Amino acid sequence: MNDVGPIRIAVRKLMVSARKKGKKIKSIAKMFGVSRKTVWKWWRRTRKRGGISYKNLSTRPKTVYRKIDRKLEEQIIAIRKLTNWRTERIWKVLISVPKISSGTCQKGYLQAINIRISRQSINCARVL
Repeated sequence: MNDVGPIRIAVRKLMVSARKKGKKIKSIAKMFGVSRKTVWKWWRRTRKRGGISYKNLSTRPKTVYRKIDRKLEEQIIAIRKLTNWRTERIWKVLISVPKISSGTCQKGYLQAINIRISRQSINCARVL
């Protein structure tokens, strides 16, 4: 395997051109000292994308979905400010709240929670 670092663009082009000429993936991987998965990755990337691209793609996700909505986050922050409780106690209170059909969050009352919530989500709620 190639432990030197990322494969250079010239090597990527050579791998893809060898595949276009009909060489087997296994022999290409052995020739360049990379895994078969790497050869497949660059072969697919040049086939699927609009134009041939040999550049590295970012590993950063394009979108990050929130696990809890803003309302729930505000409730967690309100409980933390009012009671000075920490993560586990807030989590126990939130999972034991009875399901209420609708209503507003008034002082002393919590709205219903229809999702499963982890302790980590509670801990990550930002205090404003």
